[in-house]
Amino acid sequence: MTSGLLLTLILLIGGTGAPGADGAPGARQAGAPGEPAGVADFDEVLLDLRMGRLSRRLVPALARGDTAYLPVSDFLELAEVRFSRGGDWIQAVRQPGNVGVRYEAGSAESGVVARDGRLHARASRLEADFGLRIELHWEDLVAAVVDPGHLPVGLRAARELRWGSFQAGPMAGRSTAADRTLGTTPYRAGGFVADWSVSANAARIEESAAGSLSLGSQLLGGSLRLSARSEGAMVGGSAFLAGSYHLARPGGRVLRQLRLGDGLASGPRPRTMTGVHLTNAPYRRESFFGYEAFQGRLGPGWEVELRQAGQTVDLRRADEQGAFALDIPLRYGDNALEIIGYGPHGEMVTMDRLLLLRSDRLPIGHLEWGLSAGACRVATCQAAGNLDLRYGLTRGWTVRAGVEGVQRDSLANAVLPYLELGGAPWSSMNLSAEWLAGNSLRGTLFFTPSPNLRLRGAATRFENDPTRAIFHDRGRRATLEVDAFLRPLAAVPWWSLTASAVREARDDGEHSRGRALGTVQRAGFRLEGGVQSVRGEGRLTPVASLATRIPGLGRGLNEPLLRVEGELNGENQVDRVRIQAGRKLAGSGRIEVGTRWSRAFGSEVTASLSADLPAFRSVSQWFAPRDEPGQVIQYLHGSIQWDEAAGRLRTGTLPALERSGVSGVVYLDENGNGRPDPGEPTVPGVRVVVEGRSVTTDAEGRYSAENLTPFEATRVSIHAPSVPNPTWLPVDAAVDIPLAPSSFRRLDLPLQRTGEVSGRVVKADPAGPPGETGLAGAEILLSERGGRGRTHATTTFFDGGFYFMGIPPGDYELRLAPGILSGLGLSPESPRRNLVVDPSGTSSGRDMIFRLLPDRGATP
Repeated sequence: MTSGLLLTLILLIGGTGAPGADGAPGARQAGAPGEPAGVADFDEVLLDLRMGRLSRRLVPALARGDTAYLPVSDFLELAEVRFSRGGDWIQAVRQPGNVGVRYEAGSAESGVVARDGRLHARASRLEADFGLRIELHWEDLVAAVVDPGHLPVGLRAARELRWGSFQAGPMAGRSTAADRTLGTTPYRAGGFVADWSVSANAARIEESAAGSLSLGSQLLGGSLRLSARSEGAMVGGSAFLAGSYHLARPGGRVLRQLRLGDGLASGPRPRTMTGVHLTNAPYRRESFFGYEAFQGRLGPGWEVELRQAGQTVDLRRADEQGAFALDIPLRYGDNALEIIGYGPHGEMVTMDRLLLLRSDRLPIGHLEWGLSAGACRVATCQAAGNLDLRYGLTRGWTVRAGVEGVQRDSLANAVLPYLELGGAPWSSMNLSAEWLAGNSLRGTLFFTPSPNLRLRGAATRFENDPTRAIFHDRGRRATLEVDAFLRPLAAVPWWSLTASAVREARDDGEHSRGRALGTVQRAGFRLEGGVQSVRGEGRLTPVASLATRIPGLGRGLNEPLLRVEGELNGENQVDRVRIQAGRKLAGSGRIEVGTRWSRAFGSEVTASLSADLPAFRSVSQWFAPRDEPGQVIQYLHGSIQWDEAAGRLRTGTLPALERSGVSGVVYLDENGNGRPDPGEPTVPGVRVVVEGRSVTTDAEGRYSAENLTPFEATRVSIHAPSVPNPTWLPVDAAVDIPLAPSSFRRLDLPLQRTGEVSGRVVKADPAGPPGETGLAGAEILLSERGGRGRTHATTTFFDGGFYFMGIPPGDYELRLAPGILSGLGLSPESPRRNLVVDPSGTSSGRDMIFRLLPDRGATP
């Protein structure tokens, strides 16, 4: 209002109308370019210069007809563009790219004029220089930048919005607690699973048929498993039998896992045995490890954003010296990071980092142990035992120690201690050293400074004591391994180089093999070319391959994929060629055909057809070598599972042994008792999210999810936007439910009707005329009585009205936020109101009035 009065007074005193009054009124884009005339030909006018809705300033501008000349320094300051100035020039820096933009008086082509020591630029010139659009509203004396989002002021506003969202959301690696957590399954036994597979040569079924069968069930919360696998042909052959019982206790302090029967032993070199295995290691290790500090320096006023997998995980502002520190959430495996620095004038700096966290690293002070003993299921020993200890020495280093015991029939028994130390001296480097008594000494190095460069090296020296060397071929003396990946130009991500080499010293001499390739991968094709040596002779031969999709015969992944490979020998003759084409069929089917030729073995034609059927997966392979009849190999595998939660039998293509499932219905809980009753409607078409995977309820409101991790708690939630009625909300936003192996568990998900609360906050003056005035901007709080649930907050509209929707059933208290009436000389007639929302969604809090009266203690 003040700025409007000032503008009116200036116009009245100066006696000038709006420039361009002879033109049509309303919003106009900046005037067409025209050569600036003499300074006397311009009218002075005070404009309200706006950067969208972000900032504004009253500035002295010049006008000639419909063309406006804006003060350059004021424009750049509002846009937060960095600039410097001299006597008759201004030099601005446009970001990104540090592009210089110069404004100098006296140049007709530049569209820049000077008045009273101030440079003014034609609005169209500013539009062209900064890629924006300026609208002129002469009747309101407003010059507005329509979308300043790419200017420094707009980029800063967007960062502040992200900052607020980031501060309000959960920190990376720290998931929010579920609204409801269930206990372990109440059933001592249940569930049934059968995984099976069959394969055979169609021409010799009896001689070639082989198969396997594994049965599983839940017993006392653990997994009971029995399996049989044919060794050789099923007819007249033998079978490998195994059985085990596995129990995991995620919350156990001393013991977390127990396995009896067949399985893998503990230690760094686990072997198959029949016996007992105990450990305090978790059944499923959480991927989140902890936070790593990253420090740097950019400049005062800079902001730094840390992104991981495309999501913002940390935001910080540099201090007065330009220093900053970020908390990097580390997960096991590769951690690809993008660090982006934003300057105060639109500058932007990007840094890429790749941090590798090995799976054997433990947090500081954390101890894990494993103990196993039993009879060997392999021919190298009769019985074996292992004691394994791992301890997190520091945040970066983990030590491992233990002892292997082996009992043999023809050789002496052996007791072999071992020691390993691994860690990260720097965030981009991992080192490890391992010693196994009487067997080997090994060291490894991983160097990953960025996603564009990865190096791995390993060196091993073997000992050949025949009484103790049981974990390697005694003919080996030493090995050296090197792998490298390089993307030479970060701006050219489709070009990369890879190389690998192995040098092995044996009793019969030294052998080397290696491979070096360059790869170009653009939309639709992948081309590789290089040299390799795979026979250990040290001779390099050229090799090349091409994989491309054939356009015009499908869409996306349905386009046929063609792959061609070739290799030359040392005499530059073609030594091997392979051509293969494949295409995805309807559903999950796929067909592939191909041919290959080698100088040593001649030609061969192959074809395969795979399909996922409702009950099993089928893979048929046909191949025809040169001068031989064609042969067909058929392979089938699938699973059968009893879903006790739904009371039906399920079939599938994925292995179900020692996996879990959850099923139930989504329904409207009309009486609020938390269980589906006869007559309560089920809700179809609702998305249920189970451990990040979505399933949709069928026409009867049923959902089902399988192939889930057992023993650990599984997070189940309803995707609220998929609920057909917006006034229905889930009773629990998220539920954690532990699942037993080889079984299903029932979890019904209720929806509830919600109510609305509305009213007004009004000012009443008993001494004044009749009527009441609404109070805008007052904060209203709605909280459940008894301290349960969260507090809802809103602000009154311009007329004093307020509105809450989606309020779950319960007893609530509605009140004015404390402190909002301070300084107004008002007090509420009744500061708190009680209301009830019943399970049907009916609310007693409609059209509630907070009447404010003059405070008797207030000074008039």
